[in-house]
Amino acid sequence: MNILTGVTAPAPPPTNPLLNTEFNSLSKWKISDTTRVSVTNNDGLSGNNALKIALAGNATNSFIFQESQNSQNIGYGRKFHLHLRKGSTYTLTFMAKAEKPGAIIKAKFEKANEGDTVYWTSEPIAVETTKKEYKATYTHKGDDVQDMRLTISFEGSNNTVYFDKVVLKSTRDN
Repeated sequence: MNILTGVTAPAPPPTNPLLNTEFNSLSKWKISDTTRVSVTNNDGLSGNNALKIALAGNATNSFIFQESQNSQNIGYGRKFHLHLRKGSTYTLTFMAKAEKPGAIIKAKFEKANEGDTVYWTSEPIAVETTKKEYKATYTHKGDDVQDMRLTISFEGSNNTVYFDKVVLKSTRDN
């Protein structure tokens, strides 16, 4: 655009590469235990639906993850939307609340096809009993990495967590 006007256009705003972030269903998310993870209605987070995670027993751990697999398969394997770029800062925000104190949420970036190579794990986030937006930030200093998975784990004992409005945005240092 600067050729025509002499003005350089600003960078476009970051977009959210995650799909089904308001949990209208369980589609696009992989669930560790479908007997404890479900979609619920009107729980006062964001929109009509939220994810409900029932943490029964001692120090139970449930998790969800999204690889954001592209629906197009161009003849040679799967393509993923989540990548880590050197010098980029990733900000994950979400809304959550718990029925009682003691629930913890953690997020991590790991290699999609493996799950064993972890590039980042957030600090534990203590979930309060009232609706709140939470944030975790990661700056990727290593080389670019393709085909990533975002995994979110829920920990606690005899508790229920409500989780919604998941947004992942990136900004790049120049």
